Amino acid sequence: MMRQLLRIGIVFGFLAMNGGTIATSVSAQAPPPPPPPPPPARDYFPASWEQYESKEGRFRVRFPGKPKEESSIQETSTGKLNVHSMRYKGLLAYQVSYIDFAKPLDDAATAKQVFQAMRASALEASKEQNSLVVKEKEVSVNGYPGYFLHIEFNGKMVGRLEWVLVSNRVYTITVEGRKSSTNELEGKDDFEKIAMGFINSFEVLSQ
Repeated sequence: MMRQLLRIGIVFGFLAMNGGTIATSVSAQAPPPPPPPPPPARDYFPASWEQYESKEGRFRVRFPGKPKEESSIQETSTGKLNVHSMRYKGLLAYQVSYIDFAKPLDDAATAKQVFQAMRASALEASKEQNSLVVKEKEVSVNGYPGYFLHIEFNGKMVGRLEWVLVSNRVYTITVEGRKSSTNELEGKDDFEKIAMGFINSFEVLSQ
C-alpha cells in the first residue's frame, strides 16, 4: 500500500509540473488482485495427520499437529495419581491421557463398573452446562474393553470421549469443540468425521 501511494505521489508531482491532471493517471491504474485464500487447516484431512507414538504410554494415535505433553498429580480418595496427557488445539481440541491404578481393572465385571463410574462423573461435572448425551456405546480397541460417550453442552459445545482399559491403566481419548453448521467444510454432525478420525486412530501397543 505504501508503495502504491508513493507511485501516485510521484505521478501527481510529474503531472503538476507539466500542467496535467491526476484523474486520468489514477483511474488508469488497476487495483492489485486480492491475495489467495489460506489453505484449509490440516484438521480437515485426518488421513494426512502425523502419527504420534508414546513408548512410555504404550500407544499411538494421529494428531493434526505436534501435541504438547504434560504430567500432573491428581488427588483422589484412594491417594495421588499421576496423569500423563498429550494435547493439540486446532479446529478442535484433541487429547489422549492415561492413569495407572494400583490393580487391574479390565476384567468384564470391573470394567463395566469403571465405565459407569466415569460416565456418571463426566455427566456430574457438566450438569451445570445442561449436558445432553447424544450417543454412547461399549467398544473394543485392539481387543481391550472401552466405552464411548458423545455429549453436548448448552447446545453450543460438543465433547466426544472414549475410555479404554488395559490391565491397571485407563486411557481417555477426547475431542472437544463447538457445534458446526451444515454448510461448513466437514461440518456434518458437528465435525464427526474429524473427531472420529482422531478417536479411531488410537491404538494400544504391545504391553
